[in-house]
Amino acid sequence: WAQFSEVFGMPIREYVYETDDDQARQKAIEDAENTGSLAVLIHSKESTLNLLESGNKTGSAELYERLCERCNSEISKLMLGNTLTTEASDKGTQALGTVHKKVEDETAQADRRYVLDVLNYDMTDIFLALGVNTTGGEFCFPEPDSMSLTEKAAILSDLHTTFKLPVSDDYLYETFGVEKPKNYKELKELPHQQQEPPQPPPPGVKEDEEPEPTQKEKKSFLNRLRSFFVRAPRNGAALNW
Repeated sequence: WAQFSEVFGMPIREYVYETDDDQARQKAIEDAENTGSLAVLIHSKESTLNLLESGNKTGSAELYERLCERCNSEISKLMLGNTLTTEASDKGTQALGTVHKKVEDETAQADRRYVLDVLNYDMTDIFLALGVNTTGGEFCFPEPDSMSLTEKAAILSDLHTTFKLPVSDDYLYETFGVEKPKNYKELKELPHQQQEPPQPPPPGVKEDEEPEPTQKEKKSFLNRLRSFFVRAPRNGAALNW
């Protein structure tokens, strides 16, 4: 492909000179060398030049453009393991792009492990020879979190609401990158001090007295059954026989 683009991608310059005119031949050669780096054919009038090109060639610009795209995609596959994270494709979907991004992350993780092996096993001896104490130390990369902050907030909210799971405030400050205030303890105790006082009973109802049942409660089956029987007298029934 590269050879085809080199030979047939750009126009070819043609110089024709008289067969017995050596001075014209030298002049044509000088002109060809001083006017760019395109392909040049220099021949006499008695000779014939025929250029046989392939029939599926459309244009020089498209030929070079497709060659450049192919080279870019192959380099992306070699270095990143995918193409959709660096190039736009008509056939690419969100799911396919997610898969390619996962492959790229795995490749980057393998590169990080290789660098850590060099630093922890080879460079530590060099640092020790230079007088740097590396005892107990270790090089490491902070592992990126694959979950977004929005997803974390939704999960923590569900855990607290559904399962009443307590979450440490320090964990929330560190996870979401919020600066912890200096008077944190005072602000934490403030909501407990501002709790609303207990509401007094409605007017006309004593504290020990039960409120009058609502209309809905009066219509319940149990209350209707209870109202069918009269209350027994407190001092006993009057027996007049």
